[in-house]
Amino acid sequence: MLRYCLGLSLDFQTTRFEFNAVKLREMDTPQQIGMVHDDVIVAYPVLGGLGYRDVHNVTLCIRMHKERDMFVRVRRYTAILPQLIPCFPNIGPREQGYLHFVYGGLQLDGNHVADALNMEDGDIIDGFNFITMSSSLSTIGSSLTLIVKCVSGNETRFTVTQSTRLGQMMDRLRPYDSNSGRRDIHFVFGGRRLEDTETVKEAHLKDGDVIDSLRCMYVC
Repeated sequence: MLRYCLGLSLDFQTTRFEFNAVKLREMDTPQQIGMVHDDVIVAYPVLGGLGYRDVHNVTLCIRMHKERDMFVRVRRYTAILPQLIPCFPNIGPREQGYLHFVYGGLQLDGNHVADALNMEDGDIIDGFNFITMSSSLSTIGSSLTLIVKCVSGNETRFTVTQSTRLGQMMDRLRPYDSNSGRRDIHFVFGGRRLEDTETVKEAHLKDGDVIDSLRCMYVC
């Protein structure tokens, strides 16, 4: 996919790839997602970051181990976990504790909502049913909270993991401008300007750290 972007002079970071209406991730393999010869991957630039999204709902793909993908439409501002459980009508209340859902390395709990996690249509949630499998939650990473403070004094809190790219946080505050080809916002931490391609781990950020934003957010 990177070679495809280079050939057409596209920005890999702002190009969305989909297969069967599901957004592809860097770690996906053709075998894992069931691709065969001559299958088609759709690629298109994400204009304005979040502009194409439904305001109130989002359609997500639940990918279970050795099972077919399921699609569920959830409300953005309501706890997401209770909206996923009805997808498994054969699992009783006692067995629901064996179900675990992971998004971007973060294990979902009753406090997570789609809007705060910046979920988009076609995003994948990995599901684990420990009644039928003996896998470990190797894709789960510890979450942490970062605070972005703009020049007006307003603060925005982000729940992220070590693998979250800072560009995802920047897009939440001021989406990437595809016309000018630049991102009209800068993060500074410890006197150093942070790059949008850096991950939380690469930037050496810890839980509770405060990042300064050099441009105001829309709500200022």
